[in-house]
Amino acid sequence: MPLLTPAQVRAGKKRDYRVDRAKLVTLYFVGCAKNPVHMKIGVTTNLDVRMNRMQSANPFLLKPHWAFTAHIDVERAIHEKLTEYHFRGEWFLNEDGSVWAFGRNLFKRVSGRLYRTAKMPEDTDLACDPEFFWSRYWSHQLTLKDVEACEPEPLE
Repeated sequence: MPLLTPAQVRAGKKRDYRVDRAKLVTLYFVGCAKNPVHMKIGVTTNLDVRMNRMQSANPFLLKPHWAFTAHIDVERAIHEKLTEYHFRGEWFLNEDGSVWAFGRNLFKRVSGRLYRTAKMPEDTDLACDPEFFWSRYWSHQLTLKDVEACEPEPLE
């Protein structure tokens, strides 16, 4: 969604805010770095810019706990699945760790496929090796099937 030039604004052109549903976006789970009681689940085309904008409006240090490449419809499916944890807008209440654990389970599903593709040992702790995940396979996408297969459960 590029910004309009001054000449385009003077000519009466408007920005097109419609979402291209075929386009891949970055779907993120963001929360406070130390204690993510509230987590924001949203989409962006540039996670670094989005994090800077969210951080400037938040007094607590924010951290992207999980991020995936996905279609926009996957975000809607996640929001529907986590309805009981909904707080406001794209923010979800994570008091018992259910929202964070849901993101972790999605990460395990996606990274599990990647480790199998790379022929990594099955007992590898997937969530503890994000460098491997992001350095080689950052573009592997989260699907609606992944969302359907996971359920939010409280952390033990």
